Amino acid sequence: MVVESTKGNARLRQVGVERDRSPVLTNRALMWKAARLRPEKVAARGLELVRPTDDERNEISRIIMEELVRGVFKPEGVAYLQQVIARMQNAGCDAVILGCTELPLIMNDANSPLPTLDSTRLLAHAALHRAASQGTAGFQPA
Repeated sequence: MVVESTKGNARLRQVGVERDRSPVLTNRALMWKAARLRPEKVAARGLELVRPTDDERNEISRIIMEELVRGVFKPEGVAYLQQVIARMQNAGCDAVILGCTELPLIMNDANSPLPTLDSTRLLAHAALHRAASQGTAGFQPA
């Protein structure tokens, strides 16, 4: 669903991104799932997802699980993420997908070398759009 929500996203157009080559930053478990995305399915949507290196994935996961989840916000964590994102920018990436709910706590457009895409906001927007387009047909209150 994040892939579908990212492709052609108005947020990308707003920040002037014409291609969709974006790294996904998330915790180790979700990164493993992202690694299993079938490249042909992602490419069919006009996207190229880029993953951090193994060492970067391990450190990003550590920052998320040992710091952010516990409410610890360290400048070193921000600096590390900025370094990873800058490397990916230099490698030709267009935007960064913040694929974990905790990452927007410390990363945003103001401090990221690349435009940020908050996966939680993308998914919420997609769900709202789908619900609005389908109306109340099939809705069953709890």
